[in-house]
Amino acid sequence: MSVICVILLLSLFTLSHEAKPPMKLVPNFSRGFINNNLLELLEELRIRMHMDMSEELGIPRLDPFLIEELDLEPILNDVELQMTNVRGVGLNRFVVNELDFNIFALSFLFNLTTPTLTLSGDYVANGVVSGVIPFIGEGPFKYFDRIRCNLLPIVGRLGLTETGSWTMHDLGVNFAISQFEGGFEGLTSELINDLLRLSAPALLESAWPTLEPIVIEMIYGLLGGAVNSMTIAELISLLSGNGLNWPDVEEQLLHLNV
Repeated sequence: MSVICVILLLSLFTLSHEAKPPMKLVPNFSRGFINNNLLELLEELRIRMHMDMSEELGIPRLDPFLIEELDLEPILNDVELQMTNVRGVGLNRFVVNELDFNIFALSFLFNLTTPTLTLSGDYVANGVVSGVIPFIGEGPFKYFDRIRCNLLPIVGRLGLTETGSWTMHDLGVNFAISQFEGGFEGLTSELINDLLRLSAPALLESAWPTLEPIVIEMIYGLLGGAVNSMTIAELISLLSGNGLNWPDVEEQLLHLNV
């Protein structure tokens, strides 16, 4: 469970510099006016994930996402785990399987798939998982490079604050992986890496109730700045297809079709 916590906490923030395919939709996907506008916004975001848009839109650099230091000791049982120089690659390959915005209820749903994620960085670990498996070591963790992920789904609602700006609430997310390869280098025992390769999807499923609130807090951290600063008029304009005041990107990135 300890290592699964690491994977999950980091994987939502892992993006790449590589050219990415256009978004795809599952058959019979509703192509309503608002939903199509939101799809276009997501595609605009995809080609700007390598940029820091904090000043313009309240969105940090996402391609790749970098975390200087991450201390997971407070949420792990009997394991001290610190990670540094964490770099993630892959989420801007996301595919939109389902998307819906209900203008009357101000509710939203996103169902995304990320084909692969790659994580790398350094770690220091000291403890025992479930009182049985030693998790002790120090060094790099590299190439969790076959993590096939689903976000199933992200749901929530928008509401107005007293100042007339928007905020997200009732946020929920589910997360699953179907395959995992890679591991930690420098462990005193390879049992942790063996366990991950054999049972990572099942371990994540059992750990998810504990992890979901942590992931929700991170999503708020990523999107809260963009949503909270938006007025009613700006939200209506966005849903109507007028888009956002995106920062410029290199011309060649506007026509990616790889």
